[in-house]
Amino acid sequence: MKFSTIILVALVRLAVAMPAYDSLIGLSEREINEFVARNGVAPIPNPPAPLPAHDNGLKLVNDPAHPFRTQQPNELRGPCPALNTLANHGYLPRSGVARPDQIVTAVMEGTFSFSFF
Repeated sequence: MKFSTIILVALVRLAVAMPAYDSLIGLSEREINEFVARNGVAPIPNPPAPLPAHDNGLKLVNDPAHPFRTQQPNELRGPCPALNTLANHGYLPRSGVARPDQIVTAVMEGTFSFSFF
């Protein structure tokens, strides 16, 4: 009984910690327009341009445009070391709160070079 109670409490805490995102699927055009008027729409930036032919995509760790700064008391970090690194270097907002399009752009600009060969 105790174990199941602990599991239940852990699951409830996890569910409360995750933000709720509602789907727009199934809404009428009027409802979607009301949602957009109420919440606004985030502008989606253009993705970074492809690298020049002579550039291999590697960057210095100590990049002056993105200096390392440790997490401040009012900033959030999560369990992903890669996203934390991007936030610590300013590719993502240092607050630790980012939209999906910011994450995609940060990963592309932060040049995490993944090689599978």
